[in-house]
Amino acid sequence: MLRVSSTMSPYSMLLPFHHVVFPYSMLCFLLHVVFLHTYCFPSTMPHHLQHVTYSSSCPVPFYMSCHLHHIMSCHLHHFMSRHVTYTMSHTLHHVMSPFMLRQELISELDSKDPHLLPLQQLNSTLRETLSLWFSVGFLNLERVTWRSPCEMLQKISEYEAVHPVRNWTDLKRRVGPYRRCFVYTHSSMPDEPLVVLHTALSDEIAGSMSGIVSAASRMSVDLTAKSDVVVNSEEENPSLVKAAIFYSISSTQKGLQGIELGNYLIKRVVRELQAEFPLVNQFSTLSPIPTFRLYLVDRLKAAERGEMELLTSNELDQLRLFLSPDNLWSELRKVLHTNSWVGEVGLMSALEGPLMRLCARYLYLEKRRGYTLDSVANFHLRNGAMMWRLNWRADLTPRGLGNSCGIMVNYRYFLDQLESNSRRYQEEQYVTVSEQVLRLAAASIGEQAEKVTSKL
Repeated sequence: MLRVSSTMSPYSMLLPFHHVVFPYSMLCFLLHVVFLHTYCFPSTMPHHLQHVTYSSSCPVPFYMSCHLHHIMSCHLHHFMSRHVTYTMSHTLHHVMSPFMLRQELISELDSKDPHLLPLQQLNSTLRETLSLWFSVGFLNLERVTWRSPCEMLQKISEYEAVHPVRNWTDLKRRVGPYRRCFVYTHSSMPDEPLVVLHTALSDEIAGSMSGIVSAASRMSVDLTAKSDVVVNSEEENPSLVKAAIFYSISSTQKGLQGIELGNYLIKRVVRELQAEFPLVNQFSTLSPIPTFRLYLVDRLKAAERGEMELLTSNELDQLRLFLSPDNLWSELRKVLHTNSWVGEVGLMSALEGPLMRLCARYLYLEKRRGYTLDSVANFHLRNGAMMWRLNWRADLTPRGLGNSCGIMVNYRYFLDQLESNSRRYQEEQYVTVSEQVLRLAAASIGEQAEKVTSKL
């Protein structure tokens, strides 16, 4: 039976949390939960906790029996009784990790129940605790190669959220020559990648996924020789590496949602690559635009209802050459839904102008609370990157077409501008953008486009 006294030193209560120091404050939090089960909702208390008692010298805050009574009556008592397991004897042998607790909590918060505000407050508390435990100083940077443990390779494959791994050959290519795969791990979870960053090494910034694949093959040929001489496919020529393209970054743990790790991983990898390849001086992403097509379809429906002017008269004339003039809007939505336009050269050419223009408008002009609507753009802009280049037909996989009609975007990381760009974006909502994106956005229709035109 565990007896807790308020006279105990916090340092005497340090308990193991998967090889990590378990804070006294979190123990108190867990004991408060036990108190609520015992005195507020005894019928919901797990059987194996019924023998836990408090020392009389360990006062329980009054608010625990008042305000939190309402919390428990909503959802907390049910949530805790389902998801938290305590086994207490002379020491606390097992406590469900706050990491896993928050993961389950976030799943509960996915619903729109208006009574979940107390759980949201609990979620915020757990996030603050985990942000300390999983701060960058406690994380380990690891490079994953084909010689890494099979378990790690399997997880890299399973956790890939941007470009799904097709097979083992595909995975081997992603960790092979002219590629780098870095992960952050934690000593409490040594075999679990928390964030995964895939990087392609090239002589130029790629504008498509096929360009990334072909770059490795192209660079496996010794370009310095008078004739093409194929070198060992496992070797790399550091003198050819001028650019690093971050083409996939995935946060693998739902329990760490909202805790910024990706930004630090990118900047740490930049330093690693600079040390390994002295000539590399260009750092960029090749990023998806996950919800552009959803945005586009919504705008097409609005245009069909006459609620907005979406396409120019010239663009409409070009599309009428390939689509029925009587059902232009519905047919346009259909070809975008089925991706049938990809195989038609003429229609593809007619769509390039309006889709690129509307994509620039979506990325640069559409905002939520002053910040970019697109979550990927918001992430890189907060890091201090520049919205540098839109790429047509950059990802023609079903996933790429379904997300953004095959369009991808490069965010350039100019190292000497990261701090100022990040500060301006977060404080002033100022988006650092290239002339290409600016011109595409300026070609949009409406008052927003007029504001962009004034910047050119």
